[in-house]
Amino acid sequence: MEINKLREYKFKGKNKKTGEWVYGDLIHKHGQLFIRTYIDGKIYTILVIPETVGQFTGQYDKEGGKIYEGDVINHNTQRNYLVVFDNGCFRIGSNMTELTQGLINHYGFKIIGNIHDTPKLLEATNDTKSKNLG
Repeated sequence: MEINKLREYKFKGKNKKTGEWVYGDLIHKHGQLFIRTYIDGKIYTILVIPETVGQFTGQYDKEGGKIYEGDVINHNTQRNYLVVFDNGCFRIGSNMTELTQGLINHYGFKIIGNIHDTPKLLEATNDTKSKNLG
């Protein structure tokens, strides 16, 4: 059996010193979390704020943006959805619908923020796990 495409394991987290987002490989070391990233051909290992770490879902929004755990996505002006990891897969909505590329394409989801930088996006839905699709 030939494997044509391996899953991309990438993470993002906020740099503990600067508060800026960094993207790359997650490292657990001495009880802390780091993201190893490559900038201009050099490897950097950056200490990140643990609460901000989110994994890449393997899915892309309608504009090609990578969707990460903790992102807030929207398909119209009425509802925003928080992307969470639950029971072995990435989900959205209070009914915990599995996030798939087919679902994203069908509804035309777009990343509009994340729970760390723009938590008020979820207040409009009155639910930190978002509302049902519909």
